[in-house]
Amino acid sequence: MFQILYIVMFMKNIKLKSLVIIVVVSFGHFWHDMFSAFIIPLLPVIRDNFQLDYLHAGWILVAVKLPSLLSANIAGLAEKHNPKWFVIISPLVTSIAVTLLGVAPNYYVLLILVFISGLSAASFHIPAPTLLKKSAPNNMGAAMTSFQIGGELARTLGPIFVVLILSYVGFNKMYYLIPISVLVSLFFYMVFNRVDVSLDHKEKKRGSVMETIKAGKWLFLLVGGISIQKALVSTVMRSFLPLYLRDSGESLLVANGALAIVQGAAVAGVIVAGLFIDKVGPKKILYVVIATSMLFLSLFVLVPALPTIPLLILIGFFSFASMPAIYTLIQSYGFEFPTTANGVFMSLNFGISSLILLLGGKVSDMVSINFTYRLFAYLSFVGIPLLFMLKREKTDH
Repeated sequence: MFQILYIVMFMKNIKLKSLVIIVVVSFGHFWHDMFSAFIIPLLPVIRDNFQLDYLHAGWILVAVKLPSLLSANIAGLAEKHNPKWFVIISPLVTSIAVTLLGVAPNYYVLLILVFISGLSAASFHIPAPTLLKKSAPNNMGAAMTSFQIGGELARTLGPIFVVLILSYVGFNKMYYLIPISVLVSLFFYMVFNRVDVSLDHKEKKRGSVMETIKAGKWLFLLVGGISIQKALVSTVMRSFLPLYLRDSGESLLVANGALAIVQGAAVAGVIVAGLFIDKVGPKKILYVVIATSMLFLSLFVLVPALPTIPLLILIGFFSFASMPAIYTLIQSYGFEFPTTANGVFMSLNFGISSLILLLGGKVSDMVSINFTYRLFAYLSFVGIPLLFMLKREKTDH
């Protein structure tokens, strides 16, 4: 309902077919990422069950992201086949893998399950933006924002649902949710069975990864840099936040509540950014996101006397609104094979974030998680040269 209201209010001359596709894909993003969002809030429970250090806990998050290094290959498959199947099947696979974590007999089986969830996550996120571009070519920024709202809402509600599931169902019985996910995927199938989302002959051809990289080398250099800065902020304010707060003496409820605050603010930030993407362009949105994320992350980590909740809200609002702008930048660049281009970006984004997660885990084990937070706050100033790149480099055709 929220996405429908957003689309109707902010998209011009939207057709019913396009409305249906955008709403279903955006809801699919919500439903898929709801289960993906369980993993970070569950880290304290998983760590206690398997007696893990920070590095091994970080490997869980890397295993989720590792399949995204295959994004370009997945993009090739998506361009050869109807992308609707990726939207229909991926949320079901992710939900099954994540809800079986509670019955994993050991750490290595758990890694396999989160790897499978990461593979299905990559299979969902890569073709979805191309579907949205096809559905709303004149409202691309708004369509990407609707898509991202679904994901951010999932990451907002995920920590809250985890606390409820642990309280009423239990970690070992999360698989009770699988039948619900089966019904949701059946709903997706029935909708897409009635709405034609097939690609034309040209779009079914597989794009060359190397040719795509050469065609957009400056763009990929820029978004790769943005991915580094975003991963530093995300590691501190998303991936390690529940562990950091638990080790600071807070309860699981407070730790996941803080994560929910960050994510809730991120939803608002994505909505506001989405209102302006089509008007001012994605580059200006990215300029604001990079500058403010450096400022507020530094204040949160380096000035502990400041009020925590207002800073969490500001960080969430300004720091995580970059994805719809990046999607729009890539889809509007003029690539011959935009799904392949999106796959290249996803490989860059998740490869970089995986390395930074491992760095954060290793440094936390060697020194302390407090030191990691301070280090990453300083490193986030890599965003300064990115601001000059955004201003000077031509990133569109």
